[in-house]
Amino acid sequence: MLLNSTTISTPTAMTLADFTSPGLIIPHLRGQDAASVIQELSQALQREQRIPDSLPFYHAALNREFMVSTDMEAGMAFPHARLPALK
Repeated sequence: MLLNSTTISTPTAMTLADFTSPGLIIPHLRGQDAASVIQELSQALQREQRIPDSLPFYHAALNREFMVSTDMEAGMAFPHARLPALK
């Protein structure tokens, strides 16, 4: 079978911009501990319409943080979680 150029699709490279937006970059968080920071970030995800409800993500991210910390050097952290309802 011969394929013409209209039937072949080339995967597009993903970048960090595909996963974030200016409203999700929060350089000065108000929280002083993991729970309050994760809550603030969860609320930002909901505000930016990345998740429908911040509470399930907050609980999942906080539980994961208690199992394995995502805290990095220089005050950076990358809290994250998987939720079955999110793709």
